[in-house]
Amino acid sequence: MNESMPLSEIWARTFNRVQREVDIPTVWLAMQAVRPIVVDGNRFVATLPPDLRYLSMNLESSDAAHAIESSLEEIMGRPLAFILIEGQTVEDWEAEKAELLGTEPLITFDEDDMGVDFPVDTSDQLVFKDEEVPPPPAFAAPTMPSFSAAPSDGGFDSWDKLNTYIGHEQKHFPMIRYPHGQARFLMHCAKHISGTMDRLMPPPGAPLDTEQERMLAKSIERLAQGLTLDPFFVSLEVLRYRQSIGRE
Repeated sequence: MNESMPLSEIWARTFNRVQREVDIPTVWLAMQAVRPIVVDGNRFVATLPPDLRYLSMNLESSDAAHAIESSLEEIMGRPLAFILIEGQTVEDWEAEKAELLGTEPLITFDEDDMGVDFPVDTSDQLVFKDEEVPPPPAFAAPTMPSFSAAPSDGGFDSWDKLNTYIGHEQKHFPMIRYPHGQARFLMHCAKHISGTMDRLMPPPGAPLDTEQERMLAKSIERLAQGLTLDPFFVSLEVLRYRQSIGRE
């Protein structure tokens, strides 16, 4: 392992390995357009030029993602998650990471900073004569936190955020390599697609918004591509979920 290896060389070696394993020219084309940004902990973060963003779907299927991450692990000597972002810089990645994870670089006991309840039990701590309680130990942030910081109602305030969330979750969802894990992931995503529809699409009885319909179709096609499913079946699962919660 050589952590000082230039990102361009890491990616070139990754491409050569994946090209031997995945005989899909569109995957090769997409990989050739990828621009590495940074290795952040256990993540290899990269992007695509804005005019080639449509190629990203070729890198999000289970086979392509697995081949890329396996190659990165062989080259770097440790597991790396391949993260493809819409931004173009390290600063873009830091902003996206903070928004998606909802965490700070270092976990503290300040609930306002953490954004979650983190009760500290001091009942078993020693109290000294001056009634001072020793401070709790510092905890380092997890090396690979889960990308599960979705809104409580399941909906996002933009389709781009939904798509990014789905892409990240697919890499870390339990048992995603197995059919039953993929089925659970589909049901999991149906909830978030439905919640985003409630936020962004016109209410029942209002005129259709063709732009929102197009963005919905794009999200469904993105999820279908990652699961190698026909978009019709993904749409059907979303509709079934909405019927189950009383949505039209």
